Amino acid sequence: MLEPTMFDHNKSLEDLGEAGHFPPAFFGLVQDLPLFQELDRAQIETLARYMRAYVAREETLLFREGDFGDFVLLVVEGIIQVIKYGDNGEQQTLALLERGRTLGEMSMVDGKPRSATCIALHDSVFLVLTNWGLHALAREQPQIANRLLFNLAKELSQRLRQTTDKLVGLLGV
Repeated sequence: MLEPTMFDHNKSLEDLGEAGHFPPAFFGLVQDLPLFQELDRAQIETLARYMRAYVAREETLLFREGDFGDFVLLVVEGIIQVIKYGDNGEQQTLALLERGRTLGEMSMVDGKPRSATCIALHDSVFLVLTNWGLHALAREQPQIANRLLFNLAKELSQRLRQTTDKLVGLLGV
């Protein structure tokens, strides 16, 4: 069901395979996550066939700012550090993403390069949905794809609101 992995070059990642190969375990890991809201068990198990699971060891670089990206990651376990580098090379942590959070969705949606660097701070488990997988899901299971996209849009909207609140606080408005 899935295209070849995009992480073949990274020896610090263990490819656990198609998430659909372990539906009971998959369902237990993701049933309470916001991205899967309003999807029943059968729909989640169907969605799993379009996703791939990975384990990243501590301090593993997942992607760099400026990289091409056509996939979204969903953190199942662990902590992912989101980093931005200033013009002077100074590193700024933008976020620490834990269980249930997504990353990489902006590049998957708009096709532009990654806006930040992401590193697994601790051993982490994450799921990957590629643009290819999303399009296949939309063709074959449109109801599931629509719900997933709606939940992803809600996640992005919440993140934009948080960023706006931080910006207002910094500006003292």
